[in-house]
Amino acid sequence: MAGGRSSRIRISRPRTPATPREWPHVQHNAIYVHSKGAPVS
Repeated sequence: MAGGRSSRIRISRPRTPATPREWPHVQHNAIYVHSKGAPVS
């Protein structure tokens, strides 16, 4: 399992979206990162 990767993604985005509008964006980003297996940006 990618425990270290999860840690990196968490450090990259420590703050959570306060508005529900940003949720879909974060979810999409997380899916993209998981699919590629590497952090975006």
